Amino acid sequence: MPLINLATIHLETETRTKELTIFLGQQTQNKLQSSADFNKERVFARIKGGADQLLHHVSARGTGGESSSNQYANNDYMRLADDQVEEQPLPRYIFGMEPLRRRLHELLKNNPMADDGGCKRIGIWAKGGAGKTLLVQTVMNDVLIRAHFEYRVYMVHIGDTQNAVQVQCKLAQKIDSSAAWNAKTEEEGKTDLLNILKRKHPSRGKCLFILDDVWEADILSWLDDVLNENEGCCIVVTTRNQDVVRRLQAAELRVGMLSQEDSTKLFCVHAFNRNEDVHPALRGVVENIVKECGGLPLALKVVGGALAATPVDRPDQWDLALRKLQEAMGLDESHETRLYRRLKLSYDYLLRLDGFSSSGRLHRECFLYFAAFPEDTPIPTQDLINLWIAEGLLDSTVSEVGMDPETAAYAVLAILIARSLVELDSKEWSRQHNVHLLTCKVHDVIRDLALHIIQSETAEIWEKSCLFKAGWWKTPVRAPGAAAGRNIEYDTNFPPRRRRFKELLKETRKLSLVDSNIASLPHSKVSGAPPLKVLLLQNNLGLTKIPNAFLASFKQLTILDLSSTGLAALPSSLGTLRNLTFLNLRDNHSLQSLPASLGRLTNLLHLDLYNCGIKSLPPGKALTKLVNLTYLNTKGCGQIWEARRSAAAGLWCVSFGEYSTSIVDPMEELAALTKLRKLWIWEGSRQSIPGEAVGKLMCLRYANLSFPRLPAVPDELQALVNLETLDLNSCSRLVELPEWIGERMTCLKFLDLRGCFSIIQLHQNLNQLTNLKKLDLTGCSGILELPACWFSNYSFPLLEELWLQGCARLKKFPEVAEGALSCLATLNISYSSSLDTLPDSFPHLGVKLTHLNMGNCGILNVDHISLHHLSAFVCLQELILKNSPRLTVLPRSVVSLPKLAKLDIGGCPNLKKLPEPSDFQLPDPSNYFPSLEELVAAESGLEDIPASVIDIPTLKLLNLRDCEKLLYISGTSTQEPAWRAQARTRSHELVVLG
Repeated sequence: MPLINLATIHLETETRTKELTIFLGQQTQNKLQSSADFNKERVFARIKGGADQLLHHVSARGTGGESSSNQYANNDYMRLADDQVEEQPLPRYIFGMEPLRRRLHELLKNNPMADDGGCKRIGIWAKGGAGKTLLVQTVMNDVLIRAHFEYRVYMVHIGDTQNAVQVQCKLAQKIDSSAAWNAKTEEEGKTDLLNILKRKHPSRGKCLFILDDVWEADILSWLDDVLNENEGCCIVVTTRNQDVVRRLQAAELRVGMLSQEDSTKLFCVHAFNRNEDVHPALRGVVENIVKECGGLPLALKVVGGALAATPVDRPDQWDLALRKLQEAMGLDESHETRLYRRLKLSYDYLLRLDGFSSSGRLHRECFLYFAAFPEDTPIPTQDLINLWIAEGLLDSTVSEVGMDPETAAYAVLAILIARSLVELDSKEWSRQHNVHLLTCKVHDVIRDLALHIIQSETAEIWEKSCLFKAGWWKTPVRAPGAAAGRNIEYDTNFPPRRRRFKELLKETRKLSLVDSNIASLPHSKVSGAPPLKVLLLQNNLGLTKIPNAFLASFKQLTILDLSSTGLAALPSSLGTLRNLTFLNLRDNHSLQSLPASLGRLTNLLHLDLYNCGIKSLPPGKALTKLVNLTYLNTKGCGQIWEARRSAAAGLWCVSFGEYSTSIVDPMEELAALTKLRKLWIWEGSRQSIPGEAVGKLMCLRYANLSFPRLPAVPDELQALVNLETLDLNSCSRLVELPEWIGERMTCLKFLDLRGCFSIIQLHQNLNQLTNLKKLDLTGCSGILELPACWFSNYSFPLLEELWLQGCARLKKFPEVAEGALSCLATLNISYSSSLDTLPDSFPHLGVKLTHLNMGNCGILNVDHISLHHLSAFVCLQELILKNSPRLTVLPRSVVSLPKLAKLDIGGCPNLKKLPEPSDFQLPDPSNYFPSLEELVAAESGLEDIPASVIDIPTLKLLNLRDCEKLLYISGTSTQEPAWRAQARTRSHELVVLG
């Protein structure tokens, strides 16, 4: 199911209001049990199903912050190629955008405002929430535009960035994420940016830079000097201020309001479960509600989402919503204020759900958390969920209904998505990088709404207690008369020299200073310090020290986030925070040690030390005292788990005349953490795991145990019967998996053996893992064969992904029985260089297969049955056969695949021609590549392109790079073949690379 629809899985019947609230507590259950059509088990299952589907799309390893690259695959396959552009997330339903998209398309290709020899400038302006960002995202995803700019398309969000150097830094990181950035001034930044461009694109060809949400034109005055170095470059700017467009002397494109017809369609798909039509009983009231939204897409979407749970047979409730909208509008108010009042209806309607929760504000509190993060920042869903759980927002749900905290949190998130208050970022999964990265975000106007609610005079006490000032210190203290982005200084001290801040701080319970340039904190106790519960200080790289007295001022803290700072040490007063449940220290590279006082945090649930410089556990066996810990991430912490001599080691023993050699194993301390549910460990020097200690962690659901020198998995780990994810990535000396994994770990959903290249064979009984959804054997180059029973009837009934990439010694693929791997959607056998044939029964895997990669298998006979019987793969969307020297012809089974959108036959030297419909006597020409959008044949042996290929109506991209035989008619150096002329006159625009 597409992610965009996950949140509405429970909105399909007239009992949807019940389904939205049933998991919230006993009061709801009592209220609904009298209803004749109420079925507790069915409703609860559907709610949990929606949350579970969200959970499934969260990476089993992405929650630990692993790299998204796959180090064991061929670099040419796994890296982000030069002809790949970052895909932008788009909603499923878009109305009224096509004329604007076509106009922008024309301007990008032929801009009359372009200076001679200079770069083009296009300015898109409109009110907030009108769809400016959506417009540029649709164009950025357009393969024709990507190809026109030679795949050099970059988009950055500017927003409240007031400094030219910060804009330059954002642009540099987008062009080359590995580039170091040390510029302090605008001139230095300009020079560094030019050097990065030259290094990344030495040919100095076309580039497209999209700068989203620009507030002031002055901070872009340097841009022309940089882009003029690259002929054919273009700048697209989106802004709410028409003056910005004019000052940039850019071609103007205004995004207006939607028509009544398009407004109604957009409202209805959000209010009536993806149905574009108005419910017959509500035509009049819906028409008036749509008018109140003023044609603004964001308002239509959010108000529609707010009313999605309103029964269609209760017109009085729809009339009430209309009256609330009408009463909220003031004639003398600004556009922003009127917009906030419209959007607040969705927030207010969360009260219907919150009325059933013990706190009375669960969904609203969770929603307001989005204002704690900087504008336009994708937030990893797991990080957000961890905050909600750590603060205890879901405690009543967990205790009353019995749902585990994570599932309950995802159910809340699903509802916020259904209400169109929150968006899922569909870049969550990169199939090539074999990693899940699910994030969510809110529109900048929705974030402003949350801040508006918090700061409103009518806000409730618990709402006012949120002081969210993410990025506030990045707003410069500008000298009088200074131009924007120049002669600026920043207040890097806390508390700042800002009016009202101390007054606001008195009422604060949640304080966010994320990404705020803070460099110093008070050395004395904060007088009149508020009873803070939440303190978010992440992404303040200049913060190198936290004074003892400062931290001791906030003894009521439950959440402390110090990730990505410059801290070299933590104060001993950390131990005074006895209520702390959440401590995030990830990416503190300078942090060398932890204080012994950490052991006093006996209520701690979540401890994240990922990628810190810590070299050892805190002294005094402090870790053993954290008995309530459920989350521990120590990945990237060097030798933190390395066995070492005791404190007495190195002392000369007079009686024996030798040094003490007593060894202390820090991993023994894990035995005390019996409530752990998630654990990450990477240790490069150890050759063993203390099985007795780890085996006591029977609550463990997720285990990432990367031990490159580990030869065997200890038998004591078979006690971990509740484990759902077992990640043994990089255990390169692991010879085999124990047989008990298949027998005992029946709850496993993800098994990751990437880079375990010493494993030669795998046990047959792994097919007893009936809940397994993903099996990753990437880089297991020692495997000689796969157990035949894995592919027998009804084996692995839930497996969706099987990765055999880089299994270089695998010579034979087993016979496949009907019904085997019936849910398989992704199969990757690329770089399996010893695999020469596939069995005749291979098509039995094709029931639900959508992605098949058989590329770079040097001796694989792809002309064999593996291709001729692919007609069974009716769901296949992507087929990769690149670098297959034995491929000489494409059979009919490939040509007529109904859903095939991408075909890669690049690097196939013996494939001389593409088939034509007449070769197969196809009765209907529309069955010839009926859905093909992208055909990659770069560096292939093709000698001609049939006219029938050029005429494929869905085809957008034809990649023929380095196909020299196709450029000119044989024997000439200037005369083009007929297919090129045909491509230029094609009615549907086609990009040809080559």
